Amino acid sequence: MKKMFFVLVLSILLVFVVGTSAFATMMLKAGMDLAGTNTLKALGVSLENDTNIGISISGEYLTEMGDNLKIGGGIEYQMKRKNEGAQKGFNYIPIYGVAQYYVSDNTYILGKIGYNVYSIEDANKYENVKVTGGLYCGFGGGFFLSDNMVLEASYSFHNGKIDEGGLECESEYSKLGISVGFVF
Repeated sequence: MKKMFFVLVLSILLVFVVGTSAFATMMLKAGMDLAGTNTLKALGVSLENDTNIGISISGEYLTEMGDNLKIGGGIEYQMKRKNEGAQKGFNYIPIYGVAQYYVSDNTYILGKIGYNVYSIEDANKYENVKVTGGLYCGFGGGFFLSDNMVLEASYSFHNGKIDEGGLECESEYSKLGISVGFVF
């Protein structure tokens, strides 16, 4: 199911790239993830941790679908971050579809949905630990500071699973991020 979803998202992105390149916009963004919470759930017990500040880099490819709407796809790389007081870090790499609705010439709201690749630092050192990704979604807004520079704020949810010898643990990471982007 996850592979099929990944292939579907990749196929949709390819159709947009090939079919609508004349009206396309490329956006590269770098930002800080300020307020984050990582919740681990296993055996009916939930443990919630605040996370340290993180840095994210992303790229989006958008196509005009009307006067006020752009849709496309993107990928975000989150550098390793840690739960407060933890020794090992984690990160997610979401691959997603995005829609931007323009409420004025330079201000928009956005929504994102896709799949996360999830990794935990040093998890591959243990044979019986399997880490898998899950659903990603986010929403927010932005505005243009100039013709080719944008400021954006978004709130996003990331899901993943850790299987350690048959014991499953769900991971839910949510964050508030602020980024600056350059439009090409």
